[in-house]
Amino acid sequence: MTFMYNIIIMTRQNEGFNNFDDISPNNPEWNHARSIRIPDFILRQRPHPNKHVPTQGHITPPTSHVQNQEIVSSPRFDQPVESLDLSNLREHYAIHTKLFGTTEQSLRKHSSDDYIFMDAENNAAGVFDGVGSAVKADEAAYAAGAAAKKALARDHVLTEKRAANLMRDALFAAHEVVCDMDATVPAGREAPATTGTIAQVFRNFDGDQYVAVASVGDSRAYIHSPSHDYFSCITTDQTPSRLPQDALRARQSRLDHVERRDDYDTLSPEDKRAWQTRNIIGSALGSERVIPQIILHKVSPGDRIVLTTDGVHDNLSAQQMRQYIGGSDAAAIPKSLIMSAQDMEDSFRGKPDDMSCVVIEVQ
Repeated sequence: MTFMYNIIIMTRQNEGFNNFDDISPNNPEWNHARSIRIPDFILRQRPHPNKHVPTQGHITPPTSHVQNQEIVSSPRFDQPVESLDLSNLREHYAIHTKLFGTTEQSLRKHSSDDYIFMDAENNAAGVFDGVGSAVKADEAAYAAGAAAKKALARDHVLTEKRAANLMRDALFAAHEVVCDMDATVPAGREAPATTGTIAQVFRNFDGDQYVAVASVGDSRAYIHSPSHDYFSCITTDQTPSRLPQDALRARQSRLDHVERRDDYDTLSPEDKRAWQTRNIIGSALGSERVIPQIILHKVSPGDRIVLTTDGVHDNLSAQQMRQYIGGSDAAAIPKSLIMSAQDMEDSFRGKPDDMSCVVIEVQ
């Protein structure tokens, strides 16, 4: 069982980086993304006898219950949660954010498999989407979210390399806790799994603010920077495709711009097949093959980091996502996105699903 990770440095300048020693430019106009693969990086894993390799990237959680597992629903946050000033650091290193979020159960399901957390004190948030409709999907999402949140309670001043390693460790902790649920899975049943995307704002020792993002599966992170007129989905959905990362990002962009049947008809045969299998993922927390994407992105006051589960961004096009994320009121973004996505469930893009959204606004 392997747990590797990709590191992506998101910048606003046409230059890439070969290692973390290069990640210290002072140019505020960064705008290029480069993926740095760490090959053959394997973390220690204990065997899970009930684990099964998913067929063609599809992961179906088992239907058995976990005993003594506390399950709670994600809270709704209608009011801003403002992060605390860091009294133990001088103002130069203080971080100020506001967090907003909500989760909505699909109108066509009897339970929700989504879970969100927001940690104002640590400027961190996450969204998790249990894979499938089995009983353990919601348990996997909650367990992974709780483990990741606990792992992100840490220092606010970091090097970029340290931040990337800590994000990796947070998702590894989430992965392990989902794997531990295997003990109650009957032989021959698929193990539980969940997607997960987490984000945390931090400062480096030069005082520059970054957001560190880690993601497994097809939950996403978006960045909107009004001061730079910049909007981008900075994560790439992990599908069973073997295309290179750049090709996957280009395909994702093409699919995200499809709004009507006419748009779909212009796609290549390969893109049409990808469109028809959008619900199949190639990696998830708790699965055999886990390769988190780790992204560092420089941020400034006014920037918004938006995390969504696929129920939101599968129903809305890239143009619609930008419209709502760029709205004047950050507190209204989660509900606006979810209500709009629900309105689109019967459209050409439509896909009934649970929907979750969290916004981190840098102050």
